[in-house]
Amino acid sequence: MQIEGDVNGSTKKFAYDMKFHGESSDNEFIPRLWATRRVGYLLDEIRLHGENSELRDEVTELARNTGS
Repeated sequence: MQIEGDVNGSTKKFAYDMKFHGESSDNEFIPRLWATRRVGYLLDEIRLHGENSELRDEVTELARNTGS
């Protein structure tokens, strides 16, 4: 895996050897937890700064995808 980005005007690259061991069900809760917290953050943004289509659409999409 290689990560590349700009840091203070210069390009930095980092390469890592990684091995993934099949699928695991140990952390299946993480995507739903992330989505729940993201929705909370987005709703706070709407309350603080008002609703816009981008925020509303992202909340709707997250709710549809994690509603199982």
